[in-house]
Amino acid sequence: MRFLAARFRPQIGAEMTLFAVGCTRSGAALSTSPTPRLDTIAKVRREAAKLYNQARRGEISASDASKLGSLLALIGRLIEGGELEERIRALEAQGGQP
Repeated sequence: MRFLAARFRPQIGAEMTLFAVGCTRSGAALSTSPTPRLDTIAKVRREAAKLYNQARRGEISASDASKLGSLLALIGRLIEGGELEERIRALEAQGGQP
């Protein structure tokens, strides 16, 4: 079973890191080192592709892949929301003028 913990600060440009701790389907211990920093949509997309490939190869269960995929989707939405918030603030600072 894999246990997940996401660590992030809810500010714009927040540092988001996923940790996977536990064991693989075969019972082998997983590394506790963090995955690459997930601070852009492109990095989240790459991590999702890696996750998909691991599930296809049977390295992780479909259930674990689904749970991790949901967490990646959440992180992606948080990044998008932060980027939109930043753009709105910039527009408001200009007095609403483009």
